Amino acid sequence: MKALFLCISSYSFFISLKKMQRIIIAFCILVVLCAAKDVTCKGTVSDVKNHRSYEFDLISLHHDEGTYVDTLWYRTDENTIYYVNFCGQTASACESSDTSVCIRVPDGEDYDYFNGGSTSTQKISIAEAKDQSPSSSVTVTYSDGDKCGSGKYKTKIYVNCQQTANPGYFYKIDESNECDVTLYMWAAAGCGKDVPYIEPSEEESGSNGGDVAAIVILVLLLVAVVAYFAIGAFYNYKFKEARSVPDLIIHREFWCSLPFLVKDGVLFIAHGFKKGDYVSV
Repeated sequence: MKALFLCISSYSFFISLKKMQRIIIAFCILVVLCAAKDVTCKGTVSDVKNHRSYEFDLISLHHDEGTYVDTLWYRTDENTIYYVNFCGQTASACESSDTSVCIRVPDGEDYDYFNGGSTSTQKISIAEAKDQSPSSSVTVTYSDGDKCGSGKYKTKIYVNCQQTANPGYFYKIDESNECDVTLYMWAAAGCGKDVPYIEPSEEESGSNGGDVAAIVILVLLLVAVVAYFAIGAFYNYKFKEARSVPDLIIHREFWCSLPFLVKDGVLFIAHGFKKGDYVSV
């Protein structure tokens, strides 16, 4: 639905653009549409140690928007209430329209409401709690909530398997970090379904291989740049009898003109890809 809304609302603006502008805007819209997909209530986690994968369906823990009350909630001893709607917006009075965990905190005779985790950040991952089995527990996390201290609210939920708990209920909370709480619940949705094994991605398995690869690429790029100028300086010194520092720079004319080329390119784009309506430096 989000993708359809974006397409319709941008149509009238899109048809008024020129051909080259349309191409660029179409690409941008495609990127936005890919990012605007709805949050799914299904997720598959992989137990690398045992080469098993399990599918979890959280739809029973979700209620549609427009529902009057949240059926899943937990009240602390201090009368703080955590309202939760998996895969969607809570019914409680949090101001954000992207809230899966809404926290109601007593404030005298009134209450304050805080976004404890945004729906768009929902992540379904393998069981993290001690002594929990990947087949009978799943971890659901929400982040990017309202400001809390120097960061933002985050909420982690351990959904543990209990076939008779449908939809389910919370039974414990860990508030040792008030900005990053952990809720525990029993629910039939925490019972995984065996599916063919799927090798987890580096992000899902906790590997930092992507970071290492990025560092390697940056180092290689730096080495290539240094080698380029070093070899170029040697060439100019040996074969062109260059002796001053400016003369040692390989392709000096190009590098000196590069800032002006960039400026001209920016002006060209800013003026709608039209020639002759700006002064080239």
